[in-house]
Amino acid sequence: MFFSCLVILTVLSWFNFKIAVQGFTSLSLISSQWMHRQYRTTRREHFISLFPYQNDKVRFHDIEESRSAAASGDSKSKSDPSDTITEKEVSDEKYPCHRRHLCIITESNACDTMQEVQRTFETLRSALGTHNDFGIDMISIRVNPPSNQLGQKPNSFIRQNEEFHQRLVYLASQIMNLKRKHQEHPFYNEYRVVINDINNLQAAIEANVDGVHVKEKDAVQIPYIRSVFQGMNPTRHVTIGISAHSASVALHHFEMYQPNYIFVGTCYLTQSHPEKGVEDLEGPELPGLVKQLIFQHMTSKHNDTEIDRISPPIIFAIGGIEMNNCHEPVAHGADGVAVIRSVMQSSDPARAVQEIIQCMYGIASNSKE
Repeated sequence: MFFSCLVILTVLSWFNFKIAVQGFTSLSLISSQWMHRQYRTTRREHFISLFPYQNDKVRFHDIEESRSAAASGDSKSKSDPSDTITEKEVSDEKYPCHRRHLCIITESNACDTMQEVQRTFETLRSALGTHNDFGIDMISIRVNPPSNQLGQKPNSFIRQNEEFHQRLVYLASQIMNLKRKHQEHPFYNEYRVVINDINNLQAAIEANVDGVHVKEKDAVQIPYIRSVFQGMNPTRHVTIGISAHSASVALHHFEMYQPNYIFVGTCYLTQSHPEKGVEDLEGPELPGLVKQLIFQHMTSKHNDTEIDRISPPIIFAIGGIEMNNCHEPVAHGADGVAVIRSVMQSSDPARAVQEIIQCMYGIASNSKE
């Protein structure tokens, strides 16, 4: 009898001990997860205080609310005119939470050879750092496919295109693998990866990138591209962008296709469009004008509740953008800039990214010290 009781007590003690250990383990796990979330939150708040471009954008309807208050004769608006928000102030120091966006575009020869593929990848990896350190918003892989040379045999041209396609898929896959590695970092800053041109749609699918950039002449294909991506994963957010060289075309694209971003320009002389002279440039003012027209369209067609559900496109100024002029389109109202050689041909891509972002915020660079 005594022995039986001893056995029962031993078994009960073992179960109690096991339950206690499991409870302690669960409590430790919950505690560590909570501490990790608190650490990330605290670190992010500190990061935002150092780099305000990491914060969220000002909502469009906040501007309209301020206008309405001023128009209705609100006493606060009359006594303090500085409280009335205008489109220009979306980019001003008064609203440091308005982010300046940066897109890095690859050079057009990035997939000409495997050496160029590797050089492009190493440059982007250096620019992004360990977790997209400085907050690049997008990588756009823009490359030119092989051209059919006069007298070239059809089989040779087909082989060149197949090899080009393989190099493009490889480059894009490497960048996406790098992004997945960055996502494991506790301070990761989100960025999107897109491939240029609907002709490279198959490569975009094979590399599983975030979206496609569409040429202005191919805008009608945007619904088809979205359907292809969403057909593979209905819950996935697809990034579709487009180019525009006039305000009317940009507004039409927004109304018809709701792109996630728009490249607007050519703002300055650039090697990407050597055929354009000074008189052919759209200038640094056009991106801001496009943003203003889209804002006016949204506020005239939709109420506040509807505007909350609409994501206005990010307006990138493009064309000849460098560190010494990138602040100009932003000052005129652009959301940010897209650059190529300023980063891709830099001996220190990470430093180049940092200086461009600082320049967009009007922070003096120390590169000449």
